[in-house]
Amino acid sequence: MSSVPRLSVVTPCFNEAEGLPIFLADLRECLNAVGVSYEVVVVDDGSSDSSWDVVSGLDWPQLRGVRLLTNRGHQVALDAGLRAASGDYVVTMDSDGQHPPAAVAQLFEAAQSQRVDVVYGIRSDRSDDGWAKRQSAKAYYR
Repeated sequence: MSSVPRLSVVTPCFNEAEGLPIFLADLRECLNAVGVSYEVVVVDDGSSDSSWDVVSGLDWPQLRGVRLLTNRGHQVALDAGLRAASGDYVVTMDSDGQHPPAAVAQLFEAAQSQRVDVVYGIRSDRSDDGWAKRQSAKAYYR
């Protein structure tokens, strides 16, 4: 692996100990399939569960953890992860499973092939979201 990763994935987490191992295993599989050097920066946003133990206990050389001692909020955690990331391309995603790890390859390919600075995905199916969440997402993306 080169000293500077081609791709960084930044993922904040807060009290995600139960689902984090599954998410990270899926992410690892997807990133290995992309075939470029990468790093994963997981930012523990002051979790009170064992999320940090999950992150720090994994044997995954491309995984780095950033630990915020108190909960500062999603945007602060995301900013901390972006500051720690060193890849040529950076993908941000939530660690709670709402963003599928398989999308990383599509986003990375789109950024490279279209030579653009920003690529983002929009969920096409929000049937599992409540009414308020669907309305706020609709307003945000409009």
